[in-house]
Amino acid sequence: MAEPSSFGGIVGETAARSPDTVGLTFLLDGEKEVASLTYAQFHRRATAIAATLVERGLRGQRVLLAYPPGLDFVAAFFGCLYAGATAVPIYPPEPFRLERTMPRFRAIAADADAKALCTVTEFLGFGAFLKEQAPELAHLEWIATETIPDANADQFDGVSPSPSDVALLQYTSGSTADAKGVVLTHANLHANLAHIRGSSGAERVENSVFWIPPYHDMGLMGGILFMVRYAVPVTLFSPIDFLKKPLRWLHALSGKKACATAAPNFAFDLVARKVSEAEKVGIDLSGVCSVINGAEPVQRETLERFSRAFASTGFRPEAFQASYGMAEVVVHVSSSAFLRPPLSRTFKASSIERSIAEEVPLGTRGGRSLVSCGTPLPPTRVVIVDPEARTLLPEGRIGEIWYQGESAAQGYWNRPELSSETFAAHLAEGTGNGVSEGPYLRTGDLGFLVDGELYITGRKKDLLIFRGLNHYPPDIELSVVKAHPGFRPGCGAAFSLHLQGEERLVIVQEVERKYLEGFVSEPMTEAVVRAVGEAHGLDVYGIVFLAPNTIPKTSSGKVQRRACKQAFLSGSLETVGEWVQDVAREVEGVPAADSVDAEGVASTRTEVSVRALGEPNARAVRSWFVSEIASLKGMNLEAVDSRKPFESFGLNSADVVGMAGKLEPWIGQKLAPTLFYNCPNIDALSEHLATLFETRKKGDE
Repeated sequence: MAEPSSFGGIVGETAARSPDTVGLTFLLDGEKEVASLTYAQFHRRATAIAATLVERGLRGQRVLLAYPPGLDFVAAFFGCLYAGATAVPIYPPEPFRLERTMPRFRAIAADADAKALCTVTEFLGFGAFLKEQAPELAHLEWIATETIPDANADQFDGVSPSPSDVALLQYTSGSTADAKGVVLTHANLHANLAHIRGSSGAERVENSVFWIPPYHDMGLMGGILFMVRYAVPVTLFSPIDFLKKPLRWLHALSGKKACATAAPNFAFDLVARKVSEAEKVGIDLSGVCSVINGAEPVQRETLERFSRAFASTGFRPEAFQASYGMAEVVVHVSSSAFLRPPLSRTFKASSIERSIAEEVPLGTRGGRSLVSCGTPLPPTRVVIVDPEARTLLPEGRIGEIWYQGESAAQGYWNRPELSSETFAAHLAEGTGNGVSEGPYLRTGDLGFLVDGELYITGRKKDLLIFRGLNHYPPDIELSVVKAHPGFRPGCGAAFSLHLQGEERLVIVQEVERKYLEGFVSEPMTEAVVRAVGEAHGLDVYGIVFLAPNTIPKTSSGKVQRRACKQAFLSGSLETVGEWVQDVAREVEGVPAADSVDAEGVASTRTEVSVRALGEPNARAVRSWFVSEIASLKGMNLEAVDSRKPFESFGLNSADVVGMAGKLEPWIGQKLAPTLFYNCPNIDALSEHLATLFETRKKGDE
């Protein structure tokens, strides 16, 4: 007998085969089991909702699903799939955070042109208030699905949506731009679920635990749709309950003897930091075999830290699977192999800045470790493309990731031009080298292939370019978090501003609560400047320190760098401290030449001529360095401590080369910029350069 092609038919078969098996469970506060459904109960509930949707003429229409965490959402989502209605999962506005949550809710409701809103009775009362705030919501038909009798299932006419019918508008997180509705058909969903099952070892998973929000692709597809589609029992609880007490995640995994779970990278860092040794007692993670780390850059340090922290619970590093995907392909593009530790390689950071992946040994100074997201498997195709020339790039070259496969969405809802640009890309004619010239989905992500393994370097839209070199915000943000114990992981943003004719780097970073009392920013500022200078060779223009839980994020927990930049410019960030370079400072009374750049920002830049300092003895060279660095970095002279390491001043490669060039005529010989790294501070380098001058002078005599 052929396998049923509709979700209703598939879940119906599971219900007939295992009617009394509990398929879904929900934990209140992440701990107490308050709701569960057998497959028979779940199928009947979803069918009853489907019958109501069809009866109200909603087949083929968009239906908003606005639910608090719980099983009601899951039943309504499958009810839409059964009925041929288009589900639009949406994060419900929060009564006490309307300013932050209402704009997105209204924007999605309007963009989707929804005809109905499914929710719970509790939310209906709040709906009356919402209609006053947002009149465009008044035309919606509001349906409290838990009030629909199960007996309605008997009235369902067995609608079977066609593969080309739209199943879902999956709105993107809006981490790099306004949220867009990704149009996904039933065929897209089935193709991607089959791809996950075939490429990640998921067919060996027996049960699972998820807290990821169901309003976005990773939680909805991986945590709910996949598990129900393949009859893998799943236990759900609220992401808020996880954030309040990360230990709950481990207790649920241990108590349910779960095989599978998933989360963004930050969550593993959070658990490793927050769970004490005493709290690990009694937790058994030996049965966990598939732990997906995705939705944001996967960090080697995080995988190692979590594995070390929970080795005593039986957790095995090979359970980790690094994953890459996006809503535009339902969710999954590739993941590392099942029961094999994710492959990590180290590449020269300076070569990555030039869009070349040059491998170096682990621990190499200036190296950047990247975790492979596995090998994309047929029938999908992933190629790396020069985004401007639209030509294929060879292995080891960094470019835009283009995707081709049955999971690729139909486009963005009501955005034909953007859809054509994103989902119908073609390689330049005659450059395919045997590879299909199109159409491809342009992911907007940058990465490269080595030995068939896919490595992600960052988002094209987030890419920062300083002096012609590429820098990726996640790398800079990681360097910042590691610079000081008072910084909250996953709660920082790096972006650039165009000031005085050049790009300037700004860091926004949340501070741990225990550091707020009597907050002193200087040690943190110095740590950030030094770390970013050492790791990336970049000069930090400004640093803003924020209170916990105030950085702009999407509802799925991704930092919104563009929103951070806008808030920085408008002065609306909830700061506890900040530091910004004073680029207009004069040095030792030397007059500054005023200028105005293209954006109308007044600037001054001063230099101290070496010719005015006489012979380059150690004292004169030291004085010149102090003045030059003060000028470059907008610091007071007294703040330039000649005993501190050069990297503590945030000198970038251009600064170093420039200073070497200015010193050469004075010292009388060619100077290698590496001198600045071989000599630890101003005092040591001044002595060295003075000795060089004396040696050359004696040779001339």
